[in-house]
Amino acid sequence: MSLKDKIVGRPIRVNRQRLVVRKNNYAEVIFLGDVHYGSPQCDIERFQKMLDYCLSRRIYVFLMGDMIEMATRESVGAGVYEQEKIGQTQYEEMIEMLRPLAKARLILGLLEGNHEERVYKETGYDISKALARELKIPYLGDACWPRNPPRSRLRP
Repeated sequence: MSLKDKIVGRPIRVNRQRLVVRKNNYAEVIFLGDVHYGSPQCDIERFQKMLDYCLSRRIYVFLMGDMIEMATRESVGAGVYEQEKIGQTQYEEMIEMLRPLAKARLILGLLEGNHEERVYKETGYDISKALARELKIPYLGDACWPRNPPRSRLRP
């Protein structure tokens, strides 16, 4: 039996990675999302410090979506007028910030966030998929599933 994505009928994407483990038999992973790059509330300095930290210590990163603000006229609120950078700039600068981690093969995958989905809803263009393709990292859409989910230790 093959699992199918209920929305588009394609096989469900599986993000399975082989991680380089440290001496103590573990690998570190940081889950990073809700950056909202381009929003006035985005803490760019803190974000860059986190990227530098992960790169210098060779820590894996899983990108959780909403990496860019990407407000449009159809977005709820006044975000399109409040954002500090236009969408194209947000996209291009995010690529440049993530490129060192991608080149070091430390990004495990990219999930789409609802802010990136704004562009898809209005244009049909999947900006998260383009970002992942540009960085040569796994694109996971709005979900990823382990190949063999762990069994519960609790019995019914």
